[in-house]
Amino acid sequence: MVHEITVPKHRQQVIDIGDGLCMRWSTSADAENVAELVGDAFRFSSFGEKPDDELPGKHVPLMCCVRRLLSGHSLAMSEYDYALVENTLAAPGENPIIACAALHEIPSYYGCVMMNFGKPEQIACHRNYRNRGLVRRLMKEMIHPESEYRGHVIQFIPGIDYFYRQFGYEYALSSPDGREMSDLDSNIPKLEDGEQERYKLREAILDDVPYLTRLSANKETLFLHKTAVGTVYDERYWRHFVHDIYQPPHISWYDKSRTVTIIRDEKKGRDIGFNQHVYMNGLGWQKFALEEGVAIRDVIYPVMRQMVVLAKKQAKACHEYEMSKKEEEKEEKEGKNTAIEGEHSTLCESESPPEITTITFELSQEHPALEFLSSKFDPTPDEPDAMLYTRINDYAAFITKVAPALEERLARSRTFAGISATLQLHFFKKVEGMNAPGLQVVFENGKVVKAQDWKKPTPEQNVEAVCKRKVAKLPEPKVFQAQFYPLMFTQLLMGSRSARELIWANSDNAVQDSESRLLLDVLFPKVEHDIDLLIW
Repeated sequence: MVHEITVPKHRQQVIDIGDGLCMRWSTSADAENVAELVGDAFRFSSFGEKPDDELPGKHVPLMCCVRRLLSGHSLAMSEYDYALVENTLAAPGENPIIACAALHEIPSYYGCVMMNFGKPEQIACHRNYRNRGLVRRLMKEMIHPESEYRGHVIQFIPGIDYFYRQFGYEYALSSPDGREMSDLDSNIPKLEDGEQERYKLREAILDDVPYLTRLSANKETLFLHKTAVGTVYDERYWRHFVHDIYQPPHISWYDKSRTVTIIRDEKKGRDIGFNQHVYMNGLGWQKFALEEGVAIRDVIYPVMRQMVVLAKKQAKACHEYEMSKKEEEKEEKEGKNTAIEGEHSTLCESESPPEITTITFELSQEHPALEFLSSKFDPTPDEPDAMLYTRINDYAAFITKVAPALEERLARSRTFAGISATLQLHFFKKVEGMNAPGLQVVFENGKVVKAQDWKKPTPEQNVEAVCKRKVAKLPEPKVFQAQFYPLMFTQLLMGSRSARELIWANSDNAVQDSESRLLLDVLFPKVEHDIDLLIW
């Protein structure tokens, strides 16, 4: 069972870091100050066109997101889970929060093992305080220790190129960019005159949560059968997106950008599946699941037609929300005579809502809808999937946690089922969280009995060990060995690359022999990932 988010007493601590600055954990009272900081820090990440000669407005969607996260009504975190740097000497009217990093807790799975992944999020620092190591301190002294305190053996984050490598992250989880279909008027067949939709969408409500939970509990239904690492779509997940996110105290249009609908067969009078899409400066199709025996070819176009209609309504609502905010900020500027020009959101600048001309398919790569519609997709560049930063602070702890999944893989193997042996992995240097530059895993009868930090012996030590075994007339132990450039083993653990691919990618990576490589392929096969990035 995935545990609930708790608020340990030790997080009442305030850390004095000098110059009037202190680090502490948040409360709901910090919501507006943190929102202001995040909105300002992400100005240049705002949607829409940005004039070259004008400072972009604050990132309104992220500001709304922060308010939701700190409201105490978020699926991912509590109002106490933002690590903050506060300027205790801030002048009256000045935002005292100058740096921040949230810690999310995401119910997830690795093979058959259920666990919570940690996810640092919404990290920001005021421009006047950058390059002073504040984010580094938040990550190393607050976010990571708290994540590990909760038992997270893995953290992941989408983020600035290269930046998070300094905190022990490696690109190891994939997040497909999605295929795009434009020219929707031509690519989605229209109803004949007088024809009615047989399969209709209705917005999901709280009473539908058990149905959504049941249908998504089977990975085959979402065509995630090749997926070995991913997000758990449990009752809490669906309750959040069909009910909780719409509740006060903080409601904005952006809290409603993701829509879950039930698909109903009007002819048979029964529900036959569900659909999930998001509108945020464009239409993204996230999930499409049908009951067994329902043909996708019959349902797909009715769902697409109605989904586009809903997205157009959302685009209009988004536009009206943006325009109202723009007007409020204009009036506020005129009242305060602010010196900064262009202080408004840039999501919707035109006088009319944006048109829905494209669908981005974020469905599983194995989903038959992609194959059914393959001839209608826009040409795409030959590029790899986007990768997410991934941190495994303690390889031995991770192996111990996921041991049931590894043992299940061994049991299915005709080569290594029931094996008793030792796997030794050398990483050249100690990395954060390890006491030695390597890892040793001991198997007995196909079970993981020990995982521990390990140091590669010298040639002299190897000779001495052999001599001792001969004197004692002990049998030669079965040992498999490999070596990987620091942190690249994380890619193998997550199944984003095979051992062979890692060997080809870097000459420092190597295996002792073909049998060692085969064992690594069995334990850590290349797999699909299904990570929901925006559980806000």
